[in-house]
Amino acid sequence: AVVALVFAWLLVKLIQGQRRLHKASSIDLLTGVANRRELMRKGRKLLRQAKVKKTDFSVIMIDIDYFKRVNDQFGHSVGDVVLKKVVELGDEFMRKTDVFGRFGGEEFIAFLPNTSTEQAKMVAERFRVSVDEYSWKMSHESQEPFTISISIGVANSVDFSDEESSDLATLISKADSLLYQAKEQGRNKVCS
Repeated sequence: AVVALVFAWLLVKLIQGQRRLHKASSIDLLTGVANRRELMRKGRKLLRQAKVKKTDFSVIMIDIDYFKRVNDQFGHSVGDVVLKKVVELGDEFMRKTDVFGRFGGEEFIAFLPNTSTEQAKMVAERFRVSVDEYSWKMSHESQEPFTISISIGVANSVDFSDEESSDLATLISKADSLLYQAKEQGRNKVCS
């Protein structure tokens, strides 16, 4: 009985360890959203489903404008707070079927299945306005409020040939190009 009890305890510890490992390998620990690895895994799956069902699939690429200035001027701890708040604001616009996560640094991505370019652009614009209108004063700091804005690129699978649209990297690349177009046009914009 003691051996069985010890074995059961070890099994529970092993399962808990595996869960922690899975979480660490799929979740961005700072923001709590999917990390790049998990985003790509889920994105490929959603895109395959969209191709089979012949439905729209939109990709939204988001970048925080002048984020390096935030870190340089206010410190990395404030930068971390900004990243977390951007995620919180973005989560408000995501449906349960959408996948939203941190692509790297201050870049985020959202995959929106069954979403046309126009619908995705509306989601992106509401997200952009939400970030732009948020009061970015850190309550524990005695500093003046500062502004944060985001630039967004929106791409959709129907905008490509069948061969191109079946490749997630191509859609992400197009959304990224549109993101940089938004930055070139003065930032704090959505381009599709």
